[in-house]
Amino acid sequence: MLISYSHRTRTGARKARARLVPQVICGVMPLRSMKSVTRKTLRTLPLIRGKNVHFPKTPVCPICRRKRVFEPHSFAVLAAGALLRTSRIDASTDDRMIGFLDLAWHGAHNGGRGADKDMYVHVPVANDVVGGQFELYFCSPQCLRAFMNSLVDELERRMDSVGGKMRTTHKNKATGRRL
Repeated sequence: MLISYSHRTRTGARKARARLVPQVICGVMPLRSMKSVTRKTLRTLPLIRGKNVHFPKTPVCPICRRKRVFEPHSFAVLAAGALLRTSRIDASTDDRMIGFLDLAWHGAHNGGRGADKDMYVHVPVANDVVGGQFELYFCSPQCLRAFMNSLVDELERRMDSVGGKMRTTHKNKATGRRL
């Protein structure tokens, strides 16, 4: 992340008391600001559903909210899709297809090995998208990375939430107490 510092003085203040103020270069915000914007964005999961096939709706990066996306600007895209095969060599989009995108944790079960057994948690990003194809737009790879990291953070948060409830349930079963 590139940040430059500029001197900002108050009216009548001496330059010695000037404070350094971070300024963002290339539209990349400091990480603290990005996290709060991303949390706000994640409250509306899934981001894409039905006939809405792209996110964001407005041509502004959903993470930093500073740069423009869509044509004719530069942007990063997370795209997903499905095509209906019409013959051995042809396929096309079709409204009979629906698309989805989830991040999920599938814990071990039935004697399997691994952490967080008997746990299934998911973070829906897109759900029931008509036509099966959709795109998420970001102004830069950094904002795309911040978005993906926030999805993984949300998955871990949900795992911790479910894991705490599961631990309490298992503990209460062992002691014979009811919840």
